[in-house]
Amino acid sequence: MNTQWQAFNDTKQLETIIEASHQQPQIIFKHSTRCPVSTMAYRVVESVTDELSQSAVIHYLDVIIDRSVSLFVAAELDVIHQSPQAIILSEGKVIWDASHGAITDRDLKNQAIPLNQ
Repeated sequence: MNTQWQAFNDTKQLETIIEASHQQPQIIFKHSTRCPVSTMAYRVVESVTDELSQSAVIHYLDVIIDRSVSLFVAAELDVIHQSPQAIILSEGKVIWDASHGAITDRDLKNQAIPLNQ
């Protein structure tokens, strides 16, 4: 896990993340350490971490170790459970989510950075 990302491994953290999204965008990145597509998405998110972390907080969720948390997030945020998956929250709501090859550096920056400018 990138050192600039915050570990997300407990269902209780979701409420805190949602609340924090009222102050600045929150990104949940769900990653499978067993999937090559997820590794590619990991690299995409990592490539824009410096830019994103100026405007948003990135939370890392390992879906292999914490599958129940990942399923909880999907249910609570009303998104389809996928991996890899990036979810952006602002003002307490999901404003964007993408999975697999749809997780792009451009989209992450376009969705998260303008929110806090």
